[in-house]
Amino acid sequence: MQPKGEGWLAASLTEGAAHGRMETEKILQMGKNFRRANAVKTEILNRESARKRIPERDPWGHKGTFGKVLLLCGSRGYTGAPWFASMGALRSGTGLVFLGVPESIYAIEAVKLNEPVICPLPDRE
Repeated sequence: MQPKGEGWLAASLTEGAAHGRMETEKILQMGKNFRRANAVKTEILNRESARKRIPERDPWGHKGTFGKVLLLCGSRGYTGAPWFASMGALRSGTGLVFLGVPESIYAIEAVKLNEPVICPLPDRE
C-alpha cells in the first residue's frame, strides 16, 4: 500500500486499533512511511531524551512557581470532562489550576474536585 499522507496514517491507526492489536513494528513502519511522504522531522522520545527536556523543579518552589492554567469546560451531561482535564493538568505538574464551569454543574464539580480552584460561570441557553 502506498502512503497517501496524514489521512492514510490516521486511517491505518484507526483500522489497527479497531482490531484491538497493533504490532510495534507495524506502527514504526507506518511512521517511516508517513515521514517519507510528508517530509516531517521526527524523533523517538524515550525516557532519557524526555528527562533532558524537562527542567528540574525548584525544591523550594511552591504551586505559584510551577505554572498556572485556566480550563473552561463541562456542561450538563458532560461533568467528567472538567475532572479529567483538571486532574491531567495537575498530574502534568501545573502548580495552580483554575476551572471555570457552568453554574448548573458547579456543585457536582465542587464535590468531585478538591485541588483546582473552581469558578461558577453563567449558563448559556
